[in-house]
Amino acid sequence: MGWFESEQSPDTLIGDEPLDLAGRFLEEFRDAYLDGPGRLPTVAELEATLAMVIGKVGGRWFEELDGKQVVKLKLETKKAPKRQEFAVGDIFAIPLSAGDYVFGRYIYDQAERGGLIEIYGDVREAPVFDAEVLEYELMGPPLWVSGPAVFENGEFPILRHEPDYEPEGIDELEFLGGPPHDYKIMDIDRNVVRRFNPKDWDAWKDRTFMLRNAQNVLHTVEGWLGRRDESGELIE
Repeated sequence: MGWFESEQSPDTLIGDEPLDLAGRFLEEFRDAYLDGPGRLPTVAELEATLAMVIGKVGGRWFEELDGKQVVKLKLETKKAPKRQEFAVGDIFAIPLSAGDYVFGRYIYDQAERGGLIEIYGDVREAPVFDAEVLEYELMGPPLWVSGPAVFENGEFPILRHEPDYEPEGIDELEFLGGPPHDYKIMDIDRNVVRRFNPKDWDAWKDRTFMLRNAQNVLHTVEGWLGRRDESGELIE
């Protein structure tokens, strides 16, 4: 289980397992309101519920609350920025058409030429990330993307920043480059490595320098999952 310091709240220690537990609690809390009143809960209802549960027995869970009574909780909010910032090392969620999620990481940035993402082979019902996700094999090859077209509008929410992340094996990656009628296999800097055999297209079709936007990435990932056909249509 990984532990790290919160960027939003300095000097607080956050753990992967507590994050997973909190995510699962919120999923079940939401479902209870959907099954009961038939609607999503309000933030005020979450605050009131937690305050009532903690009440006078907060010392059972938090040393700071020993001998105290919690009478009210207040979650602070602020307007989300219009443009989501992104950087190498960031871990993000991809909301799938069926309502579940997969997770990826931005692993490489090449200034004006786009960047690379990798997608992990774990599908979850909620956008709750923990270190276990990183232990899964990659779903497919790294994909070239336009960073702004994938991240800035927030379609793929970034869940964690890891500025100290250092990718491995980037220099060994190979892609198809050049005009479609004369593809060459190239390294990450667009240097030709060898000729391409068109008979190998199925193995290389996702390894191109095409800059994908969020919709392109979604279609590719759902194709890997067998949820879309060759034409890109969802399979019923």
